[in-house]
Amino acid sequence: VPYLQRNLAPNVHSINILPPGVAFLRTAVFSDNQFQLSPADRKAAEISGAAKVIPKPAGVPTFPRRTFEKGSQSFTWKAQDPNFDKLSYSIYYRGKSELNWKLLVENHLRLEYTLQSGTLPDGDYLIKIEASDMPSNPLSNAKSGELVSASFSLDNTPPVIKVLFRKVIEKKAALRFSVADTISSLRKAEFATDGGDWKTIFSRDGIIDSKTEEFDIATEPLGKGQHVVALRVYDATGNVSVGKAMLYVE
Repeated sequence: VPYLQRNLAPNVHSINILPPGVAFLRTAVFSDNQFQLSPADRKAAEISGAAKVIPKPAGVPTFPRRTFEKGSQSFTWKAQDPNFDKLSYSIYYRGKSELNWKLLVENHLRLEYTLQSGTLPDGDYLIKIEASDMPSNPLSNAKSGELVSASFSLDNTPPVIKVLFRKVIEKKAALRFSVADTISSLRKAEFATDGGDWKTIFSRDGIIDSKTEEFDIATEPLGKGQHVVALRVYDATGNVSVGKAMLYVE
C-alpha cells in the first residue's frame, strides 16, 4: 500500500557556548603537542577555559579538531528530526539589547560553528539556530524548528591599566595600579620588577572578579638607580594587557 509519511518539524534541543578562544579546524593533526602557541597565548587559553575543552591529539586525525585561536567563539548544538530527515541549519545573531535577528550563515550542515575574531564588534550577543528538513523534502512540505542560546560576550579588547601613584620608601617601591575592562571581568594579575620573574598578585579586595580592580605592589629593597615595575593583567576571555611604572632610588 503506497503512503506518504506525515512530515514533522525538527527540534533543536540545546546550544552549547564553548569557552572563548576555542575554534574548530577541519584538518588532520598528528602532533603530540596540545598547543603550538606562544607562552602568552597558552596562558590566555588556560584563563579563558579553552584549554579544558581542547583534547590533546592522540596521533589519529579527527574532524573537526578543536584548537585555540585568539578571539574566536564557537558553538555546538544538538538537533533531531522525528522522520530522520537530513537537516541543514541557518544561524542568526542579534545584540542582547537589539530586537531584529541578522543572518550569519545558512545551509550549514555541521553541528558546530566558529565565529572568527573580528566578525562582530565587542558586546553581548545571542544566537538562534534554525534547523530545516528541506534537504529531504520539497519546499512546500519542509518544516523547521529553532532555539535561542543564552547570552554570551565577545571581547577582543584588552584591559586598560593606569598608574595611580608610585613612591620609594626606604629603597622599597610602593605602587598602586587601577585596571578596567568594558566587557569582561578580570581574572588574573602578575607583576615583575626589572624584567624578573612574574609573580601572582591579588587585587586590593582580595579576589579578582570584577571589571574594575585596584592592585597594590610593594617590592623588595632596590639598588640605587632607575627601576621598572610591570603589571600584567588578563580578563576572562584571555585578553592581556601590560602596564609599567618607572621609579628612581637615590
